[in-house]
Formats: sequence, C-alpha cells, structure tokens
Amino acid sequence: MQADRLAKNAIKDKPTLEPSSGYMFLEDVDIGQLVKTQGWTKAIVLDKNKSSVTVLVTTCTSVADQKFYVGKHRWAGKTEVKIEE
Repeated sequence: MQADRLAKNAIKDKPTLEPSSGYMFLEDVDIGQLVKTQGWTKAIVLDKNKSSVTVLVTTCTSVADQKFYVGKHRWAGKTEVKIEE
C-alpha cells in the first residue's frame, strides 16, 4: 500500500528540468541547426521525435574516438546544447 501511494505521488510531482545557463535542450532546436555540446562536439539536427533527436556529428574533440562519433547518431532530447553560428 505504501509503495503504491509513493508511486502515485512521484507521477504527480514530477521534477521540472531546466537546461544550464546559456544552453537549451536539443528537443527545442530547429531542424537544420548546427549545435555544440558542453563537450565541444558539433552536430547538425536532422530529425526529431518524442523519444530522440537524430543528429549528424561533424566534429568530435576526441581524436581517438572520431571514427565512432563522426556520423549519424540518435541523442536524447534533453541533451544540453548551444546553437553554433
């Protein structure tokens, strides 16, 4: 009984998420925008849906991991990014 009550309260009292100062969530960025993460990875937003955002990673700071990271990936909509100009 107590677990049921706690679960119902947790669903009702969801935390509100806010991006860090100067950043915005990836799900709020328009398709076609160039974005930069806090880790300095740059990507272009290709497509968005409820569960994820498809991006094309163009630049990765880690030289050793570039073969994996550069290319098409799916990121969470709550990823914090800045729009590159």
